[in-house]
Amino acid sequence: MPGLKRTLYIGLGGTGFKTLLHTKRAFVETYGEVPPMVKFLVVDSDINQSSYSLPSSYGEVKFDPSEISNVSVTQAKAKVAHNRTRLTWLPDRNLQAVEDLVNGCGMVRTNGRIAFSFNYTKIKQNIHTQLNNLCSLTIVHN
Repeated sequence: MPGLKRTLYIGLGGTGFKTLLHTKRAFVETYGEVPPMVKFLVVDSDINQSSYSLPSSYGEVKFDPSEISNVSVTQAKAKVAHNRTRLTWLPDRNLQAVEDLVNGCGMVRTNGRIAFSFNYTKIKQNIHTQLNNLCSLTIVHN
């Protein structure tokens, strides 16, 4: 795969999910597979996104579970209230938009930050895992 470099694509939220899925399909359509030096990680709080796929001439393209970092937050309103002193960046006027973050963040940026805050360790570990997978690759030139 000439000209390709080790790359980790990271997508945030529903738009990031769909953008990376189209990117993954472009690799499949171009090379017949996703090259081993290309990895994906989608960070999303919508638990239903993982069932989404795109057709290609090589079959259905979707993300593997290892490529999805689910950052859903159940009982988000209660968790925010309990941790309010730590969430100093969250404006009071945005508290009304906080709800259970299991079906996405409703295009509310602060909801995304809440999901990120409560799942920081998980996201960090998933990024490290994908980067370790990239760095441990032995690429054989044909």
